[in-house]
Amino acid sequence: IDLRRRAERRLRAQSAKSARTEAQTNGHRLLQELQIHQIELEMQNEELKQAKAALDAGLEKYTDLYDFAPVGYFTLTSNGTIHQVNLTGTSLVGIDRSQLVGRRFGLLLAVEQRPVFNDFLTRVFVDETKQSHDFELLREGQPSLFVNIEARRMLNGVECHAVVVDITERKQAEDKVLVSEVRYRRLFEAAKDGVLLLDPDTRKITDANPFMTKLLGYTHDEFVGKELFQIGLLKDAAASKKM
Repeated sequence: IDLRRRAERRLRAQSAKSARTEAQTNGHRLLQELQIHQIELEMQNEELKQAKAALDAGLEKYTDLYDFAPVGYFTLTSNGTIHQVNLTGTSLVGIDRSQLVGRRFGLLLAVEQRPVFNDFLTRVFVDETKQSHDFELLREGQPSLFVNIEARRMLNGVECHAVVVDITERKQAEDKVLVSEVRYRRLFEAAKDGVLLLDPDTRKITDANPFMTKLLGYTHDEFVGKELFQIGLLKDAAASKKM
């Protein structure tokens, strides 16, 4: 209705300078009706063009955000088949999108982790709770990556969104820390000097190496939780606190 009124006003403005007689023929009225209808169509067409332009701009923006996101986005079925993947995801895997869609995601993982991934996917489709797990991602002709996968079932119940993040650097750092801890523990256990570890806030012993237990004749459990003066290394609590 509003569109028709706008069309009628535009027609009146266009024909304002034209002289009209009071007696209009049926043909003239029909022509006027057709002109109004034509203007309506033109206005509808213009509005559709504007709506399409806005839709195209929004789609382009969404596509850029999706494809160039800093993480991999995958849409998976309940059996792990890849339906959609963004460019970051293809870069992580090292396979073109055309060759990736339709493949089973689990086949991209280390063989020993595939049963774990299947269990992970089963949990995802049980309910809408987000699931998270770390996996080793194999890549053809390239070093493998360690990735974290967070997945949640979609509302349609037959697909899930999976966010894949490269955590290789973090994993390598954790492994280095673990190796350092193992190396430290070996040195601690094998040292030929008595070594005690103390909590600086409570001054209590938290650990003792085997040489110290032999040196003072206490068991490991008898050391832990005591202050230095309680095992005879200092004369009293004040001396222990000062030390």
